[in-house]
Amino acid sequence: MPALSLRFRINALVTALVVVFVTITAVLMVEDIRRQIREEIEATSRVTMQLLSTVVYSSQFVPTAASRRDIVLGFLDSLGRVRAHDIVMYDNHGQALYRSPPSKYKTGRAAPEWFTRVVGPEVHVLRLSAPGFQLVVTPDPGRAILDAWDDVTQLAWLSLAFFMAANLLVYWIISRAFRPVGTLAHGLERMAAGDLDARVEGIHTPEFRTLGDGFNRMAEALDRSVRENQSLALAMRQASDAILLTGLDGRVELWNPAAERLFGYPAEMLSGLDSRVLAPDHLRKEVDDDLQRLRDGQAVEPRETLRRTRMGRSMEVSCRASPLVDPTSGAVIGGMIAFHDITERRRAELATRELAASREMAQVVQSHLEDERRALAMELHDELGQYVTAVKTIAQATANRTVESDPQTHASSLAIVSAAGQIYDAVHQIIRRLRPVALERFGLAETLRDAVAEWRKQYADLSFELDIDTALPTLSSEAQIALFRVAQECVTNVVKHANASVVNLQLSASDDGIRLRVRDNGAGIAADRVQDSGRFGLVGMRDRLQALGGTLAVGLAQNAGTEVCAHIPLKES
Repeated sequence: MPALSLRFRINALVTALVVVFVTITAVLMVEDIRRQIREEIEATSRVTMQLLSTVVYSSQFVPTAASRRDIVLGFLDSLGRVRAHDIVMYDNHGQALYRSPPSKYKTGRAAPEWFTRVVGPEVHVLRLSAPGFQLVVTPDPGRAILDAWDDVTQLAWLSLAFFMAANLLVYWIISRAFRPVGTLAHGLERMAAGDLDARVEGIHTPEFRTLGDGFNRMAEALDRSVRENQSLALAMRQASDAILLTGLDGRVELWNPAAERLFGYPAEMLSGLDSRVLAPDHLRKEVDDDLQRLRDGQAVEPRETLRRTRMGRSMEVSCRASPLVDPTSGAVIGGMIAFHDITERRRAELATRELAASREMAQVVQSHLEDERRALAMELHDELGQYVTAVKTIAQATANRTVESDPQTHASSLAIVSAAGQIYDAVHQIIRRLRPVALERFGLAETLRDAVAEWRKQYADLSFELDIDTALPTLSSEAQIALFRVAQECVTNVVKHANASVVNLQLSASDDGIRLRVRDNGAGIAADRVQDSGRFGLVGMRDRLQALGGTLAVGLAQNAGTEVCAHIPLKES
């Protein structure tokens, strides 16, 4: 059976109260009517009997019985009818001498029989005897009962009209008062359908306005909570770290996809899994201690440890854990454990250490190479240079002595002098490439000026521009030779590949170090060639600079051509 609406129940209650009130009123009214009719009949009966008794008594002073009877008859004829009483006069033989005329009040109408039985009083026939006649007075409450019935009927119609009007008014008032309930119900239906933006507006009834404000606050709090939960769930699902939510017994209750990937367990196996099985046997006590800390409400600080996958493979992870606390009761209900695979980091650290060792080795090799170049340059300058100079001097002396005596020897001697000079120039070129002497004596700036002057002689088709800061910091020998080698390699590459007409070299200093820029207006270098690890020139320049903590950037110049930027930081003194 469907439940009755509150509005119907209120209307039914109001109707029941009205019916009870009307019933009680009707009972009281019936009792009052019965009393009034009884009192009226009794009072009228007393008056009638007193009046008739007075007349009969007065007639006793007449000498004859006939005269006395005529006097009473005359009085009755003039009297007519005494309200609701029927008066009949009988002679001694029981013959009716007089009968009061019927009542003309509401002729032809009578109250219903059941109403008469309800309110009609008990009627007693009254008799008054005198010599020669007898008077019989019969009370007739019918007219009084009819008046009461008319009053009751009128009141009943009025009550019915009031009852209907009251019910309609109550129904309208209740419908209007309960209209906000529909608004609230519609809002709840929207929220149940997932519309968390549902709000109720336009409620003016104070009681329901309080409910509406509470509904709106609840909807806002629910919307905020759902959005926070969605953000947390999304963050958990997209987190790169493996996250496990466990109960106080250490069994997994919730996890993210990263945990499935890290440990190799499918979702159906992670549910309810004892988190202790993820640790190697010798670390089980460590896991038990962590769970006890979580039960005590203490966080587990991040630390590096071992865990194993479903297939039994051990891996290094960073582990941290925090207790989950119920905000209402403050009780610990579980723990959140996060794992981060540090295997790649370990490999990166190893690679970094190996790279640092390689760079250190490269620096040592480069240092030894430069030492060998310097030693070789000095050997060439001191030994071979002296021998070539001695050959040239001897050949020149021989040529001078045989200029007239032996023309053939003179010509051969001059050829030896010329060859010795070319050998000497070639040796000096080799010495410059091995180790510029000016670099040891005058520094990087003068060495670059000297080198640019030499390049201008060698490459007449190229225009060289040199821009050097006036105040350069003091550089180590390794930094100077590294920057000079970069300049050499860049110019060599321009001559071989760039098809350029202008080469610009700029040496500048700043707070973060010293920088060498080499730009040309040639064809430019392709991006794949910059990243080509097989290009030994670029690799060599980059290794030189990285060994000193510097960097090398190669790319297209702003307008055209190639730009190489070498940077070496200044060492703190």
